[in-house]
Formats: sequence, C-alpha cells, structure tokens
Amino acid sequence: MSVFETYFELIENPISKQIETLTEENQKQEKRIEKYLIKTNKTISQIKKENKNIKLENRSLVKERDSFKVKYNNLRNIVNQLKFKNKAPVPKLTKRDVFERDNYTCLACGNTKNLTIDHIKPRVMGGTNDINNLQILCKHCNLAKGVSVIDYRTNNVEPLIKRKKETPNYNWFNFSVFDTLDIKV
Repeated sequence: MSVFETYFELIENPISKQIETLTEENQKQEKRIEKYLIKTNKTISQIKKENKNIKLENRSLVKERDSFKVKYNNLRNIVNQLKFKNKAPVPKLTKRDVFERDNYTCLACGNTKNLTIDHIKPRVMGGTNDINNLQILCKHCNLAKGVSVIDYRTNNVEPLIKRKKETPNYNWFNFSVFDTLDIKV
C-alpha cells in the first residue's frame, strides 16, 4: 500500500461513517413521517391543501369581522344621532293652549278619552316643543303614528287606524211594555 492509499482510507472511513449515520437518521425520519401519515391518514399534499383552505377561511373570517365592525360603528353613529335632542318636557301652559286649540279631541279619530300631546315632527328627529309642532292625539292614534311626520291639523290627512267613535251604549235602559216593577211595602 502506498501512502496515498492509506491516507485515502483514513479520510474515506470517517466520511463513509458520516454518510451511514446520515442515511440511518434519514430512514428514521421517513419512518416517523410514515407513522404520522398512518395516524392522520393524510398525505402531505392533502395537509398542504387543508392548510391553504384554513388560510382562505381565515381571510374570509377577517373580512367578515371587519364588515361587522363597520356595521357596528354605523349603528352606533345612528344611535348617537337618534338620541333626543329636545329632552325638555312640554310646558303646562303650552299643553293647555294646544288642548284648547284642538278642542280636547283627537285630531285623527275624534276620540275625547286618553288624549296625549303629539309632536308632529318627533323629538328624535329634532322636533321642538313649539305650539306649531304639537297636536292632540289619543294614545292609540299616537302609537299608530310612531315617529312619522304627520300633521292631522290639515283636513286632507286620513287617520292611520279607523276607529269607531265611542258612543255610549244605553241598551240596558230600554224597557219593554211587559216589564213590571214589583214594589213591596
């Protein structure tokens, strides 16, 4: 053996040992991967596809969350705008003047019971307690009107609900000729 051959053997042995150990480690890793794939019953390509699907779902959920945030902020702004701008109650003298002006009757149905003061332009929409913005309505007509802007003082507006005018029923006062009154002393 020449010097070169012995030198080559010395160099080759450690490298060959390293190669052997690396191949053994590689085989162990492949076995681990196979065990994992057997446990999950999925291939690497399937796992990659699922990962892509999860990322797409995540993006769509983020977009949906952002749209909900925008809707929430818009609703919050609307609620802030709808807060009563006119919180002051209607003064008693103004109430009296409105009742007298409207003859103590509901302008929508003509009822004279359960009367309330109604704002023609609701306070939520910036209506004031001015006598020109007030009218008399019964509770039923006021609830039916809601937050609509309806002025019943004009004659061309039909009521939202058609109620029968409450007329007293005196049928129990009707006596027939055959009714007698027994008075015992």
